[in-house]
Amino acid sequence: MKTRTGRKRAPKERQRALPWSRRQRLRHLEALAYWRGSFRRSDLLNRFDIGMQRVSDDIREYMRQNPGALEYDRHGKLYRATAAMKPIFGEPELHEALGLLGPRSAEAGPWFDRVTLPVRQISPIVLQSLFRAVATQRSIHVRYASLHSATHRWRWITPHAFADDGYRWHVRAFCHEESTFKDFVIGRISSAADLGEPAAKPQDDKDWNAVSSFCLRVAPGLSKAEVRALQLDFGLKESQMVVPIRSALALYALAQLGLEESGRPKRRRFVLA
Repeated sequence: MKTRTGRKRAPKERQRALPWSRRQRLRHLEALAYWRGSFRRSDLLNRFDIGMQRVSDDIREYMRQNPGALEYDRHGKLYRATAAMKPIFGEPELHEALGLLGPRSAEAGPWFDRVTLPVRQISPIVLQSLFRAVATQRSIHVRYASLHSATHRWRWITPHAFADDGYRWHVRAFCHEESTFKDFVIGRISSAADLGEPAAKPQDDKDWNAVSSFCLRVAPGLSKAEVRALQLDFGLKESQMVVPIRSALALYALAQLGLEESGRPKRRRFVLA
């Protein structure tokens, strides 16, 4: 396809030129072909409230956008993905594929399941108050239960951002009492009251604004088979990887990778290079 100036559009431009609803249909078509290996016109008819003509138009449009990705099987009356097919409407993701598996008998169990951790409680009223403080750049009076100091009392903080460490939500804030930026676990804030003037600016939080990297190396002492397994699992070309991280979140990343200092020896997969 060419623009009015005669310049041929790039693939991403052609995709953006399509209506959102059509891009969604083409992405679903692509997912069916990529993950299941084939699809029928009825798969699109059953998923979307469209007619057969629009289904045909969508298939032709996809084949124009991604030439050589599909071939029609006249015997099976379906479209198959070719060996050369590469997705163009998004990176392949397992959660998308799982949604294509369809129903399964109760006797066979579910197609997939996930570990469900205990739900961390967050008060919607507290969360609303924190959000408003962040959005309006104000300080806020909160009642916080601290494990570190074994206290549960009121304190003033100036929050400016939110962070998810993979297990729980924090609010990044300047603590008026300690005159430093800290992470406060939102679930430990039982009450939030008055708003006030800020005591610091977001740009003052150097650890939050600094993005650096740390290098992880496969731990010594592992067997060749273990090293190879880690290379496959993490996509390592060698025996190390560089992980970009916001400095304020580095300790959480190290903890999840089992690299935090716990005071007791343990068998590690990686060490800091």
